[in-house]
Amino acid sequence: MVQFAFAAAVAMGQLYSGRQQQAMYRAQAAQAKLQGRSEAIRHKLEAGLVLRKLNETLATSVARASGANIDPFSGSALSLQNYALREGGRDYEAARDNATIAQKNSEATARMYEKAGKAAWTSALVQAAGTLGMGAYAQGQAGWPSFGGNTAGGSMATTSFNKMSGTLQPKTFDY
Repeated sequence: MVQFAFAAAVAMGQLYSGRQQQAMYRAQAAQAKLQGRSEAIRHKLEAGLVLRKLNETLATSVARASGANIDPFSGSALSLQNYALREGGRDYEAARDNATIAQKNSEATARMYEKAGKAAWTSALVQAAGTLGMGAYAQGQAGWPSFGGNTAGGSMATTSFNKMSGTLQPKTFDY
């Protein structure tokens, strides 16, 4: 009975370890999602700053042209504004794309951690089952479970594992 009891204790430790690993991976997945959201927000803020800077650039262009008695909505003044709009638009779209990429990458990383957690738990289950099986086998080799008493001058009945047929076989030992 001792071998099986030790095997059960080891199996419980393996299950506990597997749950702890799964919990760690879940926490890492949550952290990855949070980090991705944070990075996406940062990129969205950058996009907002790009628009603010574009607005300032356009306002400056119109003010300078108007101050020089030039029509701000034609000729070279308009060309400068169109150039600023194109470049600002590109920067804005790049910042928005970076936000989307950050969000998607963090979600992919989180899924990877969640799968690793499931794998850790599955591995712990398999290891625990194997440990219990080995403990049962070892205990069977040591004569457990026993049917009948161990009395002086009597007989002792046990079971043994038949490797060829894969079954338990009764054994009786006479003293």
